[in-house]
Amino acid sequence: MLIIGCDEIPFPPFQGGWGDGDAPSGSGGSAADPDVIAMRAGDVSFPPDIEPLIPPADDPDALVLFFSSVVQQCADPWVSVTCDTAPIWQFILVVPAELLTDGLIDLSDSRISYYEELAYPGCWGTGAGGSGFRGTLEIVSSDDASLFVKLRGAANEDLSLDGDYTVDRCGAATVPAPDE
Repeated sequence: MLIIGCDEIPFPPFQGGWGDGDAPSGSGGSAADPDVIAMRAGDVSFPPDIEPLIPPADDPDALVLFFSSVVQQCADPWVSVTCDTAPIWQFILVVPAELLTDGLIDLSDSRISYYEELAYPGCWGTGAGGSGFRGTLEIVSSDDASLFVKLRGAANEDLSLDGDYTVDRCGAATVPAPDE
């Protein structure tokens, strides 16, 4: 293949592609935008098969952000990612309260946990979790009902979450509003 010019050429993360509106994206304003909710870690029941991948939060006030390609429910935020539901994905970030300060939060900090699960068309997928991720998180504003956050550089070979998000809160607010 011969390419002439300097335009960026996006490549899909896998063969086959997502159906319209299913691709992971945080660019804002399109049907592909993920659903995002926020909860206190103390209000989240981690499923037994996922809990070993996300270290239990010692801090019940840690911020848990759930990103997904489908609508998530506050009462049970875990998305069933199976071959029957493909294409579908969910990504979770757990940020300890001690890191919830003004400015950028470096997601590679080992105190931050993450979990991702993806099911692709054709019944194949991936699931992973651990400490630290790529990118930065900025909490721009916060109130009792929502957060406005910016993610930058939050990507891997399967998923890019870069974007600006208005995040619905589930339960009590734990994130202090940044000083203006």
